[in-house]
Amino acid sequence: MGLLSNLQTNDGMTGTLVYDQTIFGDWHYLLQFQKTINELTPAQIQRVARKIFVKDSETVAILESVKKP
Repeated sequence: MGLLSNLQTNDGMTGTLVYDQTIFGDWHYLLQFQKTINELTPAQIQRVARKIFVKDSETVAILESVKKP
């Protein structure tokens, strides 16, 4: 289930808040995460993408169809 689906019920919302408190140490994490994502600029995303998507870490796959006999 997705995050928005989880937040539609009391049980789902409780589970999300408990998870955030347990994993991140703060039940406010969801609100902070959304705010941070919304404040990202295209330049910040491009800077990180240039750092992560480099030739040295590239994986290439060649897919070929198999002919049936």
